[in-house]
Amino acid sequence: CGERTLREIASGEVDWCEPRQMQVKSPAFQTRIRAKSCLLRRHGVGGTRVFSISRTEIGRHTAAARPTRVVLLTDAHTGALIAIVDEQWSFAVRTGAAVGIAARHLARRGEQATVGILGAGPIAETSLMAIREVCNVGKVRVYAPPVEERESYASRMSEQLGLQVVPVAGAEEAVRGSAIVCAATSAKEPFIRDEWLDPGSFLYSLGELQEAETQVYMRTDKLVVDDWEQVKLKTDVIALLGSGELSESDVYAELADVVGGKRPGRESEEERIFMRSQGLVPQDIALAHAIYLAAIERGVGQPLSSSHL
Repeated sequence: CGERTLREIASGEVDWCEPRQMQVKSPAFQTRIRAKSCLLRRHGVGGTRVFSISRTEIGRHTAAARPTRVVLLTDAHTGALIAIVDEQWSFAVRTGAAVGIAARHLARRGEQATVGILGAGPIAETSLMAIREVCNVGKVRVYAPPVEERESYASRMSEQLGLQVVPVAGAEEAVRGSAIVCAATSAKEPFIRDEWLDPGSFLYSLGELQEAETQVYMRTDKLVVDDWEQVKLKTDVIALLGSGELSESDVYAELADVVGGKRPGRESEEERIFMRSQGLVPQDIALAHAIYLAAIERGVGQPLSSSHL
């Protein structure tokens, strides 16, 4: 679903909301509310993804227990609202799948790869699951600051995937010597050092804030983004553009152009490739639509009438 959607983006079959992302934030609260929309022509469905983020302790617990991300699906022919899809589960699945798609096209192929995972939450889980589907994964090293979180992650994923997943005591130990590095953290300061990354490595950064030091952006052989219009709204990229350390010409490609064959992906074993992601709403809408169709087929879900709305 995710890779097919990228091909649809590359072929112009997706109509985007302008601006690509709308955001509400207030100095009175630590919660941000965001909305993204698009229309998938081939499927005849449009949708808006609405989600809220609270960078507080109570916000983290709320997000784990109650809906904070939903997709509103619309029939593109009639304009009817056809479904409200809770993304509590599907968001992590979509995000992890996006990591796997990128690894398929940008990581080294063939050899057994050591994978470094930074973070131990649901997205770190689904990302490793997806990487394992498309790459020859050997050893996995995971780092997250709370010892119990990285140990729990290593135990769960070792049992679930049949891999050797080892908790390590620091980010450097997870990154050095890893062919694939996936960072899915809430770090407030850059912590991935340029010197830790080997030639030929592939780094995927999907944290809300900057995870890799500025040198990583400067020294990569290929900087790939999922959608430049949205990635340039990330706080790290805003700062780098403002300082002149980064420009649009430094971006090698959007992932859809690589998947769609417009730009080559990895071209040598020595290329060091860095992907910075924001998240693609067409993938959210495509997955929500697939969930909606599956619910109709299986007769599950709660039907809504106008009296409910």
